[in-house]
Amino acid sequence: MSDEQTKRILVLEDDPQTGALIETCLTEAGYVVHLAEAVPGALHLIDDLAFDAAVLDYCIGTNTALRVAQSLRVRLIPFVFCTADDDLPVEFEDVPVLGKPFAPEDMLGVVQSVFGPPRLTRRAIGG
Repeated sequence: MSDEQTKRILVLEDDPQTGALIETCLTEAGYVVHLAEAVPGALHLIDDLAFDAAVLDYCIGTNTALRVAQSLRVRLIPFVFCTADDDLPVEFEDVPVLGKPFAPEDMLGVVQSVFGPPRLTRRAIGG
């Protein structure tokens, strides 16, 4: 039997409380979450790890997640924006947006609807 790996999700969020909320919500649902608090860190993670999907806050301090979104798109990695900003670039008008503030169940619902449920590695009973 070959085991599938759990889906790995990049989260770019500069607010520590919101980042922890997203991380907890997705981790408890069975995803593997890698949290970045700044654009350079997110770009480094994208270069180093294989991601199945990403959740991006668009406004990161005085920067935006534009370079991260473009990098994900080039790699064909699906992503959603989780942001209070409603002025997103037109090139990303097809990307789902979860507005802030959000309820944890809404975060999980958006992630599952876009990326699918996590692939949990489980052994058969007695196997």
